[in-house]
Amino acid sequence: MDKLTEKLLSIKNLRTEELHWNGIDTRKRVITDDKGELYGVMGRTYHPIGYGELYAHVSEWMPEAKIVSSASGGMNNSKGIITMELPDTFDVGGQTIKTYVNLINSLDGSFPIGLIVSPLRVSCVNQFVLLRKQAFIEIRQKHTRNGFTAFTKEVRIVNEVYNLLKGQLEVAQKLIDMPCTTAKGIEFIDKLIKEKIVTKKIGEEAKSLFENPIRPEDEGRNHFILFNALTEPLNIKLREKHKLTNFNQIQNVGDVFTELAVA
Repeated sequence: MDKLTEKLLSIKNLRTEELHWNGIDTRKRVITDDKGELYGVMGRTYHPIGYGELYAHVSEWMPEAKIVSSASGGMNNSKGIITMELPDTFDVGGQTIKTYVNLINSLDGSFPIGLIVSPLRVSCVNQFVLLRKQAFIEIRQKHTRNGFTAFTKEVRIVNEVYNLLKGQLEVAQKLIDMPCTTAKGIEFIDKLIKEKIVTKKIGEEAKSLFENPIRPEDEGRNHFILFNALTEPLNIKLREKHKLTNFNQIQNVGDVFTELAVA
């Protein structure tokens, strides 16, 4: 288990403390823990849920899942994703695909509790997200004590994970069936750089991977290979930096290719 994951799971005994100004209760609450760390300021009904607490409940429904990595952002890791791997594998265009499930949470109320299903291309350890809206299992309850109780009941939704994965793999197959010459691929990447979907540095790395494949399975000329050329440098950055923003960039690229496949 990496250091960041250990850090996220070690955040315990979260509580709220009254926030006063000139001796008056502002009706706001500071989110903190037994170590005195500050995670944010929320309303008085807000109930923070720790990453470890969430993982304990999710693992009851997915005992076969193992934690492989995590990413975070915000003040003192107030936003985070814990990524878990499920054992079943699939084949898309002759390539082995695994299933990742990302447990997302925030301690500062910036986003709700939920699960994001993301396939993983085994050959390059390349995680991707297609059909973002369908990939996200939203736990609609707020960060309140009653809301968390509802979450522990609803988390059985993870039984639908493989159904959501199927939809993403169907989109991946459509991308495989869409030819793309090297020249058109480079032109497409340049367009994404211009539209600021990816940075120039990521774009240049993607163009190099697409023009000069480093694996036999990447020598084909189709939109799935192009898609992976773009997400691979983003995944490398995610593994190195463990930043939530890197995972969001992977999803943004997935949105672009989903539009191509389902248009």
